[in-house]
Amino acid sequence: MPIADQKKVQVAVNIIGREVQNIRDAVNRLNALKTKFITHNPDVTGTVLEGRTGKLNALITNLDAEVNNNADFDALIAEISPSHPENLLD
Repeated sequence: MPIADQKKVQVAVNIIGREVQNIRDAVNRLNALKTKFITHNPDVTGTVLEGRTGKLNALITNLDAEVNNNADFDALIAEISPSHPENLLD
């Protein structure tokens, strides 16, 4: 593979890897919020959460299963290299 292509691939890996890490971080924050919310067990009657807490719980659980403990995502994150400027794909 030509060096120029290798650099472009690395830039794509960098961008994707960072975004996947951002998604993981967001899911981890959602999980922490979910745990606190369940612990406090507030009355959601009359709020936007009424009738939706189960769906939100399932959504967070499913997102966590998709992005955490995923070998493909782990590999992308592990290969992030700061030496490749993102503008190579412009």
